[in-house]
Amino acid sequence: MLRIFEAEGQCIATFAWGCCSFPAELREELEPLVGHDIAVLRLGKYHFQVVD
Repeated sequence: MLRIFEAEGQCIATFAWGCCSFPAELREELEPLVGHDIAVLRLGKYHFQVVD
């Protein structure tokens, strides 16, 4: 993940291949993952895992 920012009430995560939007309340969980390759799984809630 290259960076994150907020826009229109969403948290936008920027990757080399594009962007994804997540609920704004996930910003604190995503911030430590900037600079890492991550996997995202959504099973009722979002799960993030560093894979590098």
